[in-house]
Amino acid sequence: MDLASKWIKNSKFLVAFTGAGISTESGLPDYRGIWSSKTNKVTLYNALSVNWKNVKPNDAHIALVKLQELNLLKFLISQNIDNLHLTSGIHDEIIAELHGNVTLTRCQQCGKKYAKTWDRPNKCFCGGSIKSSIIKFGDELPKEELDKSFNHTKLADVFLMVGSSLITQPAGSLPRIAKRNGAKLILVNRGDTVLDRLADLRFNENASKVLNEILKKI
Repeated sequence: MDLASKWIKNSKFLVAFTGAGISTESGLPDYRGIWSSKTNKVTLYNALSVNWKNVKPNDAHIALVKLQELNLLKFLISQNIDNLHLTSGIHDEIIAELHGNVTLTRCQQCGKKYAKTWDRPNKCFCGGSIKSSIIKFGDELPKEELDKSFNHTKLADVFLMVGSSLITQPAGSLPRIAKRNGAKLILVNRGDTVLDRLADLRFNENASKVLNEILKKI
């Protein structure tokens, strides 16, 4: 833990990557891999049927906000659709939500995001159709979010992955790219990941416990 704190404290460009595991302490089931197979339609339906108003950020989300406030966290990439990063206080300009956000819709043509309200327009100002921002199996990931993720990953000197098995592609390749470009790779996940052997540091514990311990030592 001391070494993780030291690396993060001394980092010039910390990038964090989060998966479903960071939100389990908020009471959400672990929906890992629901975008990886057509057989997961029921699971995806269940994920979208959650009463999101009752779901609150947990200590792990708050820890990332504190790293942002310390001007250490430069960018956050998330596979989650739960809106908990934005609710917790992460700035919109430093996050890429690869699989969408339950509170947002998106223009299918230009990518502009709209809040999901009853009076939202059906057409974007550019003429494109506005639909849910949630990415379903077979859909391409939004190009803007994906490009931002890859570009910032290449700049990372420390890459902190929290709560993902890293099975789903292409997002699962981001830690490997960070490592290839010289970043220290810290993996925090309950259970195995496909990149465990590449990790410089590996923590098989709850995200909130690890991140809070890291913060205490910064």
